Amino acid sequence: MAFKRLNMFYENKKQETTEIGSAGLETTASSARAVKVVVGESGNKALFCYLAVWSIYRHGNGMFRTSDLEADLCTHFVYAYLGINETTYEIASIDDWGDNKHENVGMVAKVVDLKKENPNLKVLVSVGGWSEGSIKFSTIAASAGKRRKFIDSVFNYLKAKNLDGIEIAWLIPTMRGGTDEDKANFVTLLEVRLKLS
Repeated sequence: MAFKRLNMFYENKKQETTEIGSAGLETTASSARAVKVVVGESGNKALFCYLAVWSIYRHGNGMFRTSDLEADLCTHFVYAYLGINETTYEIASIDDWGDNKHENVGMVAKVVDLKKENPNLKVLVSVGGWSEGSIKFSTIAASAGKRRKFIDSVFNYLKAKNLDGIEIAWLIPTMRGGTDEDKANFVTLLEVRLKLS
């Protein structure tokens, strides 16, 4: 299926509504969240909203908590970021307090709780990001055993946390310590994930 992708950043909670390009979609402005709109061939629209763990550490108007989220604002919430344990090659928390302990349960659980208000909402986690770099992904993608270990840990994490999916934010294959084989290995990593799902 072909998709049109539109990316935008917006600020200032609930103060303005912005029309996004020719897709004719509207979103309510919110506090420094990234939004990705995906329009499928069938015309179905998906609005992906990203929530970064570090948003709870900002001061003043820049602070953004899970209690600021509205369950019906987006079709998908993506929680960023989880990382990779470089010894076990399993999915791992980068910020254990933010992910698992903030407000006694952690931000991941708080975002998943939004499904109680909106049963159609999908909640995903993003693994990687700039801080995680490329070396861990390169190592995992190059080895069948490490790919399997990583993927098994992802499925176990998704099931344990009642999550709907994952985004792989490998920044950037073949660079930042990666290898020339990263492009092909990244495809293999994703193909293996599809076969196991």
